[in-house]
Amino acid sequence: NATSSSKVELLRTRVYGATIGLNAPNVSSCSLSDVSIEGCGQGVVHSQGALSLSSVVVSGTTSTTKEAVALQNSSLSGDDLRISGCAANGLFLDDGSVALDRVVVDGCGYGVTLANGLTGSLSNLLVSNNRGAGIESTVDPPGVVVQYATVVGNSGNGVECGSGFVLSSSILWDNNFPMVDSGGCVVQYSAAVEPVAGVGNAQISDPRFVNASGGDYRLTALSPCVDVGLDAITGAAFPTTDLDGNPRRVKKKTNTNSADMGAYELQ
Repeated sequence: NATSSSKVELLRTRVYGATIGLNAPNVSSCSLSDVSIEGCGQGVVHSQGALSLSSVVVSGTTSTTKEAVALQNSSLSGDDLRISGCAANGLFLDDGSVALDRVVVDGCGYGVTLANGLTGSLSNLLVSNNRGAGIESTVDPPGVVVQYATVVGNSGNGVECGSGFVLSSSILWDNNFPMVDSGGCVVQYSAAVEPVAGVGNAQISDPRFVNASGGDYRLTALSPCVDVGLDAITGAAFPTTDLDGNPRRVKKKTNTNSADMGAYELQ
């Protein structure tokens, strides 16, 4: 519980068996960089104020009722957040704002939950092998944009979403049917094995991942998801790199200069 107006920073640290809790309404900013958190009840809990996450890994959280990373009324920014092996849900964002790039949530309950007055965007997501839905959104309009996501292998629906949610340039594969359980959300320029209403969406028989059974969801040159994403969307900046940190908008076809759908760009 920080009360001063200074910054709080944690750099190049490994934390085992303990939760990082930040309740810092009077602190100008908090940041975690190159931090690994393992085997704790929850990984990161933050309420109020600004939080930056850079190269943060949360794994093996043990609470069966609380999320691995839970933020409320936070202004979240950052790059490279990886959450895996949670006993409960993975990433929970409630109210506040988000500008987060390169996110992996694997092997949790629900993968990503977005709620209430949250605004902003998340880009380059791999949400895989979770026991519930990949992404659940109950945000209010204008809400949140998720772009360039690969949502795959989740036991629940790929996406459960209401009217304050936009999914763009994404791949929904091998989740429970329906891939999109929509309560009025917008899905566009995305691919799924079943028809999904929306502009630019594609029904595909196979996204042609490199090795889906081995957990490699990068695209091959034969993938129908290559060069067909949407590069400009209201409410979200175009990510210049993909989940691996490789350049986006690498042209493979002669008739387009669009980025690929999903978390990974074919190089």
